[in-house]
Amino acid sequence: MKLTLNIQDASTNKALSLIEYLKSLDFLTVEQEEMIIPEWHQQIVRDRIESLEVSKFLDWDDVKETIKK
Repeated sequence: MKLTLNIQDASTNKALSLIEYLKSLDFLTVEQEEMIIPEWHQQIVRDRIESLEVSKFLDWDDVKETIKK
């Protein structure tokens, strides 16, 4: 089985301690790699955010009530 963890800030003491602990387990292998998001993909996301129409958003409380029904 393969499990991927996304650690937002791997330089914190908590993150470093977790990584060291995981490395100490004999049944796990830890492979650290940085995920690079291409500029073209970042631009697509920026474009989509810019084109959002907030007026079309639904109220979260209304959505929850609809789901409950």
